[in-house]
Amino acid sequence: EQLPYKVLGPIAESVGAFQEVVLFDRPTGTLLVTDLVVGVPTAPPEVLRVNDDRALRFHSRDSPAEEAVATDEARAIGWKKICLFALYFQSSPLAVASPPDGSPAGAVRFFRSAFPAEVPAEARALGWNGFIAWSWKPDWRDAFEALRGGGSPLVPPIIQVAILNREPRRVLEFVRAVGAEFAFTQIVPCHFDAPVSATPKEWSEAFNFLRASPVGGPGARGDLPAADLAFLRAFEAGLVRAGTIRRAAPRV
Repeated sequence: EQLPYKVLGPIAESVGAFQEVVLFDRPTGTLLVTDLVVGVPTAPPEVLRVNDDRALRFHSRDSPAEEAVATDEARAIGWKKICLFALYFQSSPLAVASPPDGSPAGAVRFFRSAFPAEVPAEARALGWNGFIAWSWKPDWRDAFEALRGGGSPLVPPIIQVAILNREPRRVLEFVRAVGAEFAFTQIVPCHFDAPVSATPKEWSEAFNFLRASPVGGPGARGDLPAADLAFLRAFEAGLVRAGTIRRAAPRV
């Protein structure tokens, strides 16, 4: 009785299925999840800062020619950009110097542009042989804040775009049942921040992307910016064309 649980899925496609089990730890009022929601913090995990901060410093730069400095501010900037990479793959503020187009020639152009000569020696020494195929537009901070949503629970964009919207009614019934039966005050996901302060209200609002009429009112988590989802939408469309996944169902 300490860990009652509920199961979502499987949400099956031709190549496999998605399934999630959430558990409720009664003594601590904690909802335990794997991939379904995350909380995005503004500061990097201490383990990265203490043990190996190279990636944080590497990603702190806005352009290839920028110096990589070892300050807490730079590490926090690097972390925020890593979050944008990890959750969007390619968000709208990311400007790729020579985007690959799927052709061998396009791949050659991409890799030639990915090792620019202007990368400073200390940045190159961080690893990856100085690989940096992009620069960041000034509005990357806005993109991060929209993604973070004040630290409220977030369904990762790839799960929003390519999985849960195939069966929105089923998912929302699962969301309702979890909120109705488990009186939690925090969520512990397997990824990113933990614990995330949240009640069944914030849990439900995280799934507004499936609803025709969002719940929660002003301040509730809503749709992520369309421009930031564009890369994932194109990826989803390719999977649909290939018959790998079904088309998304309408919002309910």
